[in-house]
Order: sequence, then structure tokens, then C-alpha cells
Amino acid sequence: MPGLLDVDFVKQKLRSVLEQVKQLQLSEFPYDEPKAALALLTTMYEADLARLSSMDRTTDIQIRQQACAHANARISRYYTVLGFILRSTNVRNAFEIYDPLLQICRTIYGKEAKLIVSSEWGFSPFTYPAVTDDLPHLMFIGLPSTEASNSLIIPLAGHELGHSIWRKKKGRSGALANLDKALQKCLVDAYTANWTTFQTTFNVRHTSSDLLTDLFLRSIWTQSYKLATRQVEEIFCDILGLRMFGEGFLYSFLYLISPNIGDRAPHYPALAARIGVLLQACKAFSTIPPDDFQSYFFDPPKRLSSGDEFVLRMADLASHAMTSELIEAVRRLIEEVSLQVPSDAERDRIVKQFCALSPASATKTLADIVNAGWKVRLDWDFWSKFNFDDQARLDILNDLVFKTMEVMEFETKTKATANA
Repeated sequence: MPGLLDVDFVKQKLRSVLEQVKQLQLSEFPYDEPKAALALLTTMYEADLARLSSMDRTTDIQIRQQACAHANARISRYYTVLGFILRSTNVRNAFEIYDPLLQICRTIYGKEAKLIVSSEWGFSPFTYPAVTDDLPHLMFIGLPSTEASNSLIIPLAGHELGHSIWRKKKGRSGALANLDKALQKCLVDAYTANWTTFQTTFNVRHTSSDLLTDLFLRSIWTQSYKLATRQVEEIFCDILGLRMFGEGFLYSFLYLISPNIGDRAPHYPALAARIGVLLQACKAFSTIPPDDFQSYFFDPPKRLSSGDEFVLRMADLASHAMTSELIEAVRRLIEEVSLQVPSDAERDRIVKQFCALSPASATKTLADIVNAGWKVRLDWDFWSKFNFDDQARLDILNDLVFKTMEVMEFETKTKATANA
């Protein structure tokens, strides 16, 4: 029936996706969350298929088109998720990190948190935050495939977890309340303080009091607001990663990003701004940063039109003005959920075990384990009595870090069983 080709074709695509999901469900998964995600996707796509199957020539064309568009969008949106789930089974993944990272997720996000971790062919870590109604509380954290055996970049997962915390809808932490209102005020203040430049750049004669009431002026302000909102989220995630993992987050950040990894995306703060925020947060959290940390980074030059440059600069000013409030929000959030933060004394105790080429026991946090690894990595003199070559040192260190994570998982589960 020519008039229903759209429905016919979308139904075929849905059946193909469902068949792919069925094949994925036959895979051997190292933990349960991928199965839960596939079950949710199956339910979602079957509902879309049933809706389309109920349509015929009598169905209103707008309703039909909307149903087809909705199903198409969900096929496209979650197609990469299916690939991610498949890659989560790859033996290249460091499965040792899964349980301790899941426990952190459940502490800071909520007991309903579900985590899927995979290595990815993208050099920058990324996440699909737990923000959709289709896949509630599921977090997908991808780490670079070539770094799959590098235990020391795990702290960057703290940043990625931050996106799920920030975008959580139901039960969002009170520590994050009113931050959006504060950002709007900062942005209005930035525009007001630079009003003469704004008038010249956009050839307007209005006063600053018209900023949010005049439709044309507000449309420009809104562009800055959208950028600033994303920037503030990234800054929050950086601060959260720092608080969760301490100096390990800074060294991981330096390892993966220094001096930069390409042109700046406008919805990210400038690298200089991110480093400045991290250094300010270090003071607040009594974390010692690497010497001359800021000198390891630079922002590549970027040419913009005068209008785009102004819009971005206002976003930068507003997001930067939020630094103190974001640091305080992270502090409150960590205290609210009673997440144990890194300890120098515990790190150093684990280092002593690593110096004896032995995994540590009775560890308290994932951060302490990774930070102990970083301390050895930054000073190979700890192993001066061993005649290891460069690659052997890295391999042995990674093995010690991963083995210590396995010991922590075993001890945690044994304790839980004993208390049951």
C-alpha cells in the first residue's frame, strides 16, 4: 500500500533492531546490567512496533508520521548503545574496575544505579548519562581502547559519572539546587558589565534593562546561556572527579589531555579555565596538584566572528563566576552521601605493599588504590632494587593495581555475606 510505505519500512527497521537485540542477549556478559539494558530496549522497541502495527489507512496522517518519526528517533538514538553493550563483553576491558566503580555509582547516584563499562575507539572518555526515561538509571562509561590496560586513568570515570549526577531528574541532590538560577544571574551580570561592547557588536541601542524582555536581545543571551549551562556541567564534573579521586584525577587529566586534544568545543570551558578551577578546588579540598600543573596545557587559537566571540566570552565569564558555588555544591554532595574521599595515609600504606610487589588488602576506596599506583608511576625509585625495563614496570604496576581491586571486591562481598 503506497500510502503506508513509511509505516511498513519503519516496522522492518524495528524488527531488524529487535533481532539484533535478540542476538546480543545470547552473549556472555560479565555482569547483569547489560542484560537489564537489553530487556529495556526490547520492551521499548516492541511497544513502538505494536503501535505502528495498529495503524492503517484510516489513521490520521499526522499521527502516523509522528509515530514513525518517534520510532525512527529511538532506533537512531540507541543504535550506538547496542554497539556499546556488545563491546562491554570484550576481553580487552578491565573487568577488575567494574565492582568498585559500581559501588561508587550507587553511593553517589543512588542504589538504583546500573553501570556498563566498555573500552571505546574514541580517545576521550565519554558517557551516555542516565538521563532518559527509556533507560532509567543506566550509566554507560567508555574509556579509550588503547588505554584498556592502563589502571591509572580510572579517575576520569569520575568526571563521566558526574554527568549522570548533574542530569538526574527524580531525586536530584539538594546540593545542586538553585545553581541554574545563580548561573542566569551571573550571565545577566556579564552582559550588563559589557553592555557597550554588546551594543557595538550587534548594532543595538537598547539599554541593559531590556536584555531579557526584548525578543532579539534575549535570543542572543539565550545562545550564551545554552553554552554556559553545558560549561558549568563540565566544570562540575571536573570538580567531582577531583573530589572523588584526589591527585589521581589530576594526573589522569594531564596524561590524557595535555597539552590539548584539538580545537575547543564552545560548550566546553577553555582549558585554561578548567585548570584554574581545578587548582582552586585543590585548595578547597587540600589536594596537592602536580608542580606547574597549568604549564602543561594551552588552548589552540580559534577564529570566530565578533558576534560569536562575544556570545562565547559571556558564557565563559558566567561559568567562571560559578566556580566557588560549584566547589561548594560538590563538597555538600559528597558529605550528603557520605562518600569516603582519598586519604594520603591509606595511599602510602598501599604503596608499601606495591613496593613489595604485593597487592594490598583491607583497602577502603578505589581512589586510594589508584593514587598509590600513581605515586609509584611518578617515582620509579620505589622499585630501584628491581631490574625492570620500562614496559615491565608498567605491566607489573597495572597488575598490582588491578589485583588490589579484585582483593577489595572479594573482601567486600565476603563481608556482605557474613553480615547477611
